Amino acid sequence: MNIRWTPDQLKAIHTTGQNLLVSAAAGSGKTAVLAARCAYLVCDAPDPCDVTELLVVTFTNAAADEMKKRIGQAIAQKAAGSDDPHLQRQMLLAGAAQISTIHSLGQSIIRRHFHELGVDPAFRLLDQDEARLLRAELVDDLLESRFDDETATDFRKLVDLYGNGIPHAVAGLVLGLHAKLSSLIDRDAWLRDRRAKLVEAADKPLNQSEIGLAVINAAREQIRTLAESAARLERIIDTYPTLGAYGVHVRGIESHLRTWEETIGVSSWNALAADIVAFKPETIPRLKASPEKEAMQAKINDLKDRIKTFVGGGLFAFAENQLREGVRGTIWVTDQITSLVTDFDSAYTSAKRDAGTLDFNDLEHLALRLLQEPGSDPPAPSRIAREYQRQFRYVMVDEYQDVNQVQDTLLALLGRERSHFAVGDVKQSIYRFRQADPRRFIDRYVRYKKEKPAPGEVIDLQKNFRSRAPLLEALNGVFESLMTKESAEVAYSASQRLVPSATYADGDGLFIGTPIELHVIEKQSPGAAREFDNDEREAIIAVTRIRDLIGRAKVANRDGSNRPMEYRDVVILLRTMRIKAEHFATILRRAGIPVHADSSSGYFAATEIGD
Repeated sequence: MNIRWTPDQLKAIHTTGQNLLVSAAAGSGKTAVLAARCAYLVCDAPDPCDVTELLVVTFTNAAADEMKKRIGQAIAQKAAGSDDPHLQRQMLLAGAAQISTIHSLGQSIIRRHFHELGVDPAFRLLDQDEARLLRAELVDDLLESRFDDETATDFRKLVDLYGNGIPHAVAGLVLGLHAKLSSLIDRDAWLRDRRAKLVEAADKPLNQSEIGLAVINAAREQIRTLAESAARLERIIDTYPTLGAYGVHVRGIESHLRTWEETIGVSSWNALAADIVAFKPETIPRLKASPEKEAMQAKINDLKDRIKTFVGGGLFAFAENQLREGVRGTIWVTDQITSLVTDFDSAYTSAKRDAGTLDFNDLEHLALRLLQEPGSDPPAPSRIAREYQRQFRYVMVDEYQDVNQVQDTLLALLGRERSHFAVGDVKQSIYRFRQADPRRFIDRYVRYKKEKPAPGEVIDLQKNFRSRAPLLEALNGVFESLMTKESAEVAYSASQRLVPSATYADGDGLFIGTPIELHVIEKQSPGAAREFDNDEREAIIAVTRIRDLIGRAKVANRDGSNRPMEYRDVVILLRTMRIKAEHFATILRRAGIPVHADSSSGYFAATEIGD
């Protein structure tokens, strides 16, 4: 199949001799680009490589299988009808290509060099559920044992404060910190650094410590959000000539908010806090009754309620010395949790060793131990790493926004200079609960853009080949309002916008991507009598719209013809599948709408049944 590549896609496919970071928006064809780049390097590059000289890392086994299939097909297509011995050889080698998840890669490195680590070569890998159950058992034993120790007074105090007197209730603190530490290269250094920052915040003025500045910046962002809400409300009010007094009233509120925003961190915290806590907006002016007056008055009251919540429930209720003493009071908590994590990690390591098992984090850390020169900072490649560098001419990483520090360092040690190709979209980072660190992507993006000489090059793939222009414009509008550097670690700038590139047929009755409907369902109060719950009400609206569309609306075929819309043309996207999917599906089935729910719930979702 011939693909009409864009100039940016071709650049990502053909560029060699340079580290590349491809920032690929949704629907921009990043997987196809990655597969095409592999085929180009093997088949068409000026100095073609063997397919076994590629290291391609994905984040799921399914993605690895799909990538192997795509690359194999691309090579087979190039070799078809050709008598080039290099191409014929690549067809034979394709099955041996190193295309896998990072954990499969780590496992193969460890098994190959087990003698360097003192690891049993017959080790068994714990699956995620088995590891989770083992961790839960060990942390419960540790907490119960510590609670039974009459001398552990600080631990008992910790349980009272954070566990309501129940030892098991603090298990989440221990397991959460342990998971975070498992994604770091030097766990002890990270813990020392965090404790030192707490001591600094307790000892220094608020605007001279890292934590204090973070507090100030967070408060400033809250104030800015309120000020921008006031400004938007002013613009709405200004469209009604009869509501001028309301506009003046809201401008006065915004003026106070802007003053706070400008002075926080510059003037005395205590003086600003006193001004904020004392702030009481004037009474809303009296106006003649009208529909628009009632609506705007409700919006003004809502803004005031948000300011009241910010003032009454925020940090400004405390003087600076109270904030610093509050930080000081958390240092013993940090010491207690650190002690628990250290003991838990020791017990978990022993249990795995006794059972001859490793978990996924072990695969990363043991592989890193083999690849990093001991004591090097920053990490330098070991003798074993240099062997792999001689094997792999190119290292390519898919979904780069979801790597953590250990994974990123491991991949860097495996590659030669200027051989790294990473593709991803920081806006789609979804694995933070697995300790993914999208800042790795952001930092590399900034370095490649700003450093001179640049250690690499950024290629932005913004063109979307999946969706219609009106939908993308609506999404751009939402993301531009919500996605800021402070809220999402990346600003939705011009380089992040989704650019429509797919072409669709036009015609009478065809859906052209607009209008985009927004149905707002008022949430029912918990105690109110109800015929349907909130989820069911959402599903009923979906049923109504589907019935309106089926048989009437038209959709375009790929060949330019069109046909009436069918049930298979409809998809319902939910925030959570586990809870809502079958609930929605039941409502649709009752309405006679055929539906498939892509979910795992109920009996077959249980760990024991899955095993």
